[in-house]
Amino acid sequence: MTTSVRIIFIGSGELGLPALERLAPEVCGVVTAPDKPAGRGLKTFPTPVKTLALSLGLPVIETENINAAEIIAKLQSFRPEIILVAAFGQMLKKEVLEIPQKGVFNIHPSLLPKYRGAAPVEHTILNQEQETGVTIIRVTRKMDAGPILAQEKTAVRPDENTPSLSRRLAEIGAEMAVKGLKQAAEGTAALKPQDERAATYAAKITKGDGRIDWTKDAAEISARKRAFIRWPRAYTFCHGKEIIIYGARPVNETAPLAKPGVVLMADTAGIRVACGKGALLLTELQAAGKKRLPAADFIRGFRFTEKTVLG
Repeated sequence: MTTSVRIIFIGSGELGLPALERLAPEVCGVVTAPDKPAGRGLKTFPTPVKTLALSLGLPVIETENINAAEIIAKLQSFRPEIILVAAFGQMLKKEVLEIPQKGVFNIHPSLLPKYRGAAPVEHTILNQEQETGVTIIRVTRKMDAGPILAQEKTAVRPDENTPSLSRRLAEIGAEMAVKGLKQAAEGTAALKPQDERAATYAAKITKGDGRIDWTKDAAEISARKRAFIRWPRAYTFCHGKEIIIYGARPVNETAPLAKPGVVLMADTAGIRVACGKGALLLTELQAAGKKRLPAADFIRGFRFTEKTVLG
């Protein structure tokens, strides 16, 4: 940005990292979630935003409640002109929205008003969308419903998963934020209201969303695997044991297929499973408590027959 403006950046996830890095010279403070335990040892880890902010020498505020009176007082002390939010996970109340002179803006990884809510990228891939994008909105008290500052479209690549698409959208969002916040700072931004009639919602993902329904189309199951590869991951059961599917692709199956979920073939090329339409070739799997393995290695320790049923 060539216009000098005081910005507070609010975020926790990776979506906002490119924007934070590019806007760093104007950022006077960063707000993020507290460190959280992760992994088998439950060691605490900082958010990606905290890690980057500290490396950039930026002051960091960690909070589980951005609307708390003491946090609001700290934000006011920075005297920000703009607040930028990306992947934060907390709703901002009126008192926070009124702090900056020139508005609070949010980077959202969808073409709003489509896919408002917690998991727009996952739902984009799950629903096999051909197109998505990034929208920067001015934040209002209604979730993801504020007027649009900027919007850019991009095609969804056939084999993209949630992490890879998220990284692309983060880079697009950073470019948009630099340009859009400059306009907001200069008072030249043209905000466009969203069409409420076209609004759809991307609900928060649950563990149960990852379970494979083999009666579905093979392409749909493959999309589920790509959408949920980060969490909760696509999974199925065999002989009562959970199996996580990391690698899978639809395959042409000309012969009459068996009942959905039945293993048609298991060899070094992969495990071919009948679906409601077509078949899915499983190429990388993980049994509960075991290592993630290519199918050729997995079948040595987890034997399948041509009548094995997954479900």
